Amino acid sequence: TGAGAPVISVLGGVDHVTIHNGVLASGTIGIEVPGPTRKVDIEDVKIHDPMAQGIRLGDVQGAALRRNEITDTPSEGISWDGPGTVKHGTIENNLLRRTSAGIVVNNCSSVAILNNRLEEPGTGAGGAFSGFGIVLASCQASLVSENTVERSRVDGIFLVNSKGNKLFDNVVRSSGGNGIHIDGGSTDTLILNNVASGNGTGALPTGGDGLMIEGTQSLIDRNLLNSNAGFGLHFCVPALSCSNTFGRNMARGNAGAVLGPCGVCGGAPAL
Repeated sequence: TGAGAPVISVLGGVDHVTIHNGVLASGTIGIEVPGPTRKVDIEDVKIHDPMAQGIRLGDVQGAALRRNEITDTPSEGISWDGPGTVKHGTIENNLLRRTSAGIVVNNCSSVAILNNRLEEPGTGAGGAFSGFGIVLASCQASLVSENTVERSRVDGIFLVNSKGNKLFDNVVRSSGGNGIHIDGGSTDTLILNNVASGNGTGALPTGGDGLMIEGTQSLIDRNLLNSNAGFGLHFCVPALSCSNTFGRNMARGNAGAVLGPCGVCGGAPAL
């Protein structure tokens, strides 16, 4: 439908809903569940050309989004926002192509974002995180693992005000901004075995690093950070740099050198 409404809309107060199989075309949103809802399962659905998000979940306690294909959205491919209940669940084995932002989750705990493929996030202009691939905002104790993010307009993976999360075995290539970006409000992040190379293609005013760390108390180990337009590994808040630890990374062929400034540490943070 081209009408001004979601193709599938689930009203608040539904306890548990399952949506699976089929193709959803056009509409304002492919699937919208504003909540409050306890559990949503969406599997094996193809969504293309909505006027806003592919899948938008609001006040939903738990969700499992698996094996969906979302193409050509001017807003987020998958957006899980809304105030209230802390969110938990799985976003796994989805393919998102040419969405304004890829996967954006706000206010979550114990969410796993696994084995998704994101191509060209940032083709639209909708949403606060337009141009980003995977975003966790105000999330804790969550996993971002074995995802592939290619050609995002801004940062490939972005953590905002999030604590105690793990990023491992992801591949981020050809982002316009940073490959992986941990903001100043995020702490206690384990960043392990990621590939963040060839980023900084967009000539943005800031960014272009393989891995940009603004927060504290993170461990950065065994990442491949080559051929970025900025630094390979960049601790960009000198006063906080000493509170991070790194080792066994490879950072070669970066235009901004191997390691960004560490300011008051008088050198690199401790190995």
